[in-house]
Amino acid sequence: MLYLVYWELNEEMSSAEIARTGIKLNELEEIEGAEVVSWIVTPDNWGISLLKIENEEAAFKTVARWRIALPGLFKCWKGALAMEVEQAIPLAVSESEAIEKL
Repeated sequence: MLYLVYWELNEEMSSAEIARTGIKLNELEEIEGAEVVSWIVTPDNWGISLLKIENEEAAFKTVARWRIALPGLFKCWKGALAMEVEQAIPLAVSESEAIEKL
């Protein structure tokens, strides 16, 4: 399964603090059943993280660890299960057709 996280960095932290915290984040061991695929950041200090997870527990533990280990880094955080667009489109079409039949 994929787990996608949208986040915003705390702009009250200095660039040096964010960099040190980012280094700490990279040093954390991954949770069993969770693999960080990518961290992507924008110049506006928001970004996304993509994880491959085996189950909900792995996602929960990973997010909890980041929040506990890195207090104050994230101003905003939203995470959800996700899927590739190629997989989502047929599901959306199928559901739409099922509803139209009602």
